Amino acid sequence: MESELRSLLSRWAAVEPQRCRQHDDFSFDVVYLGHWIAVTAQPISHGTIIASVLAGCQENNIHCEIDYTPRYEQQPATVEVGCIPKAFRWDEGEEIISSIPILLLEEYLERLEQR
Repeated sequence: MESELRSLLSRWAAVEPQRCRQHDDFSFDVVYLGHWIAVTAQPISHGTIIASVLAGCQENNIHCEIDYTPRYEQQPATVEVGCIPKAFRWDEGEEIISSIPILLLEEYLERLEQR
């Protein structure tokens, strides 16, 4: 698991232990639909992280949005990820889609820590 995501998951476990728990430096679980799901370094875990963050946003009344505009002819794809009031915008969406869990979790944690 990349260090940036691991760092955010560790921060999440400290801020919201009912949604994210840390077993050791490299092992984390997140809760979704009442079940704890292990997060690994594999991209399949990205969906679990995103789903858990979106559930947290809903429960905490934090508006959150992921918008992907696919590539059209000569125009690059774009991805916008964020929890209002701030959002990140990225061009060349296909190269950056794997960063969505990191961007979304970072925004979510900022909103939680402001409360």
